[in-house]
Amino acid sequence: MHHHKVHDTYKKAAEAAEMEAAAAAAAEAAAENAEADAAAAAGDGAQAAPEDLVRACREQLCPQCEEKKVADDMRLRMAAEMENFKKRLAREHEEQMRYAAEKILRDMLPRAHFATLYAKPAGIPLVDSFVTELSQDTWVLFPWDSEVQYTKPIIDLQDEGGQK
Repeated sequence: MHHHKVHDTYKKAAEAAEMEAAAAAAAEAAAENAEADAAAAAGDGAQAAPEDLVRACREQLCPQCEEKKVADDMRLRMAAEMENFKKRLAREHEEQMRYAAEKILRDMLPRAHFATLYAKPAGIPLVDSFVTELSQDTWVLFPWDSEVQYTKPIIDLQDEGGQK
């Protein structure tokens, strides 16, 4: 199953690269069309002036130009796809790291029964039995996780502040 996930991930990366190449080709074609239009506007076989090239390019790649819209759309989609790809890779890596310790323990102790007092939804598949299920966002503070310390009564704090 893991092999298929990796294969799909690489396949999507290749598709994103193909989209990027197509967007670059569309932009290059638009630039070539702009140069051809500028050369035609400049006259027969004459070298186009830089201002003519700029004008032709603006005409060819203006915000209303369909080629520019297609190229921009492809660029945005490709950027979003790449960002999603990065997030998916990070999520899969985090998941693999999270469950790696569990797999190692299960391999080292194949006959062990993993039991716990509390289990959160993400941890339930990792244990064999548990007493109480907690929501994923619940923080459990055990006595050995905290240090006992003296806290002044509120009335003493008010006296220190000059209030009575």
